[in-house]
Amino acid sequence: MQRYYERNGVRACALHDPLAVGVALNRDIVTTRHYYVDVETKSELCDGQTVCDFQNRLSREPNVHVCMEVSADEFLRLFIRTLRT
Repeated sequence: MQRYYERNGVRACALHDPLAVGVALNRDIVTTRHYYVDVETKSELCDGQTVCDFQNRLSREPNVHVCMEVSADEFLRLFIRTLRT
């Protein structure tokens, strides 16, 4: 949490990886939308960055369900319950 505070100025801890596992266990904890997503491989500035075409500028077929909202309370209950088992 100290590192997160030093980098972001917030006393918190991001739970991105546990959320991904939570979604694998219960997809109902998130709301998703279908978008085209790719990984940038030709840029010196953002090589390896995941890029989502939210505005459909590329007119490509959507290939990923992107999480737009999360039920934080429901996720935290699932997270704690899973840690206790």
